[in-house]
Amino acid sequence: MASEWEELEKLSKDELIIELVKSRRAMRNMCRLLDEISKDGASHYLYDRGEKPSEEWLSKIVSYAESKLDDGDHLDGSDLERYGVDSETADRYCYGEDW
Repeated sequence: MASEWEELEKLSKDELIIELVKSRRAMRNMCRLLDEISKDGASHYLYDRGEKPSEEWLSKIVSYAESKLDDGDHLDGSDLERYGVDSETADRYCYGEDW
């Protein structure tokens, strides 16, 4: 089994950027969750809402996200949101609304 470094070195620069944004978004979400729990003893889970990427980056993110799907699965808005795309853009792309 390859190490994490060996797996990451196989990725292109664009794929590494997409993975970095995904990881940073996950970290922001986790930090907000932990902050809420430490202050209030509970969480309302305010997650990172993502950003609207350029058309060029959206195309790259879509291609990468599709490459990570299991056979038979179809891309939906939540898949793109995991990679830092805002929900409005993700839904418009996946459900054929005017992009």
